[in-house]
Amino acid sequence: MKQQLLEAILALTLKQQSALQQEDLEAFESLLEQKQEQIDALQALHEKMPEAKEERHEDLLKQIVALDTANNAEFNRQFEEVKANLQKTRQQIQDLRQRQHVNDVYNNPYDVSDEEGIFYDKR
Repeated sequence: MKQQLLEAILALTLKQQSALQQEDLEAFESLLEQKQEQIDALQALHEKMPEAKEERHEDLLKQIVALDTANNAEFNRQFEEVKANLQKTRQQIQDLRQRQHVNDVYNNPYDVSDEEGIFYDKR
């Protein structure tokens, strides 16, 4: 039972790696949820049967940890890249608004609307 759960976790971790390589963060998140379900099942197995914590699965665990560490590093790199792009886009929008304001002031320096009128009091 533990072997099957660990193999499922390893398979999901490999799929996560593939999703990160394709920069498909939605698939990565979905796989992360599936992986968490498998980890929860493994934890439940350990609680029911403490003797299930055998060391014969050590190689499989090392593979999972190594892949997961690499996936986390890649995810963090992509996250920082997206964050930087978002900041760059925000700055571009801010610059565009500033240019629009300067253009409006230049085209209408006295900010007098054509619709404004003058009121004369005849008293």
